[in-house]
Amino acid sequence: MRAARPLLATLVLASCVLASLSAVGCSSKDAPVVAGGAVWQLQGSTCQDRSIHKLAVTATGDNGQPVDRLLSDGADGARVRCQLDGSHFNVALSNANGALVASGSISGATSTNASITFNVPQGTYKTTTVPCSLAILQNDGANFSANIACKQLDNPSLSGDECAIDNTGASVTSYFQFENCTGF
Repeated sequence: MRAARPLLATLVLASCVLASLSAVGCSSKDAPVVAGGAVWQLQGSTCQDRSIHKLAVTATGDNGQPVDRLLSDGADGARVRCQLDGSHFNVALSNANGALVASGSISGATSTNASITFNVPQGTYKTTTVPCSLAILQNDGANFSANIACKQLDNPSLSGDECAIDNTGASVTSYFQFENCTGF
């Protein structure tokens, strides 16, 4: 069992609850809504954007403090996609704050060939020649989460703007989390 993520608490919304907000009645045949969230911090001496980025909904927790919740596909302008099979993943998450798109193969609890693109206000950072690595925390066919490490992320629109994600000395551990994924 993995430990709970401190910055991105999981919010599982049953599709009946979502359906009841927009229509009367609820069918037990409603598919669960895909949800996802991500937190990352770009690093590096030539990196133009070293701020912490979140793709999440901030809500008030039981203790009155703000907590981050997963974005649900279609809610609050969010688009969330997650596809998994036994050996591959393809995920995408976006809202007004930015976007994350990632794909690659899975071998046990790792992925060493992940292609990842981060869209942030400073620009688009993506893998070019060096793939990212993922330490997979959960992969049960419907839920997928992983810590992210990237040795090189390039911003093609700004010459020399090269970043990394190594989680060493970072203010946060960079990761993503998805629920209710589908097959390919």
